[in-house]
Amino acid sequence: MYEEETIIYKGKPFHYYCKLVFTKYLITGRRISIDTGIFNVNTEEIRLHRVNDISVSASMIQRMFGRGSVTIYSNDITCPTVTIRDIPNYKEVARVLSDWVEYAKATYRSNEIITSVNQSQHEYVPGY
Repeated sequence: MYEEETIIYKGKPFHYYCKLVFTKYLITGRRISIDTGIFNVNTEEIRLHRVNDISVSASMIQRMFGRGSVTIYSNDITCPTVTIRDIPNYKEVARVLSDWVEYAKATYRSNEIITSVNQSQHEYVPGY
């Protein structure tokens, strides 16, 4: 039923001072997932059709290491803003993510329209 998800980005933030990182990022063609923690792992997930805006930023230190951050603004109730920090190729990740967000929104809207059309075709007939 479900086809395999296309992975856009998978990795961890780069910490200049420490090799131990307890955050994992996964961006696919359907969702953004962020796992944090070592003993108690928390997962935040945002469906791509809920994303409203994407911005990129890079501090001077990040630019020196060829890294940057991608901030995602969504209408998700539990996690409206997510920042994916210190990742390589951050501009390319944001560009590809933006394309997938548009695709997800178009697909989600077409599914909503088909569902509402199918539901309106079922008429209530009294007596049955």
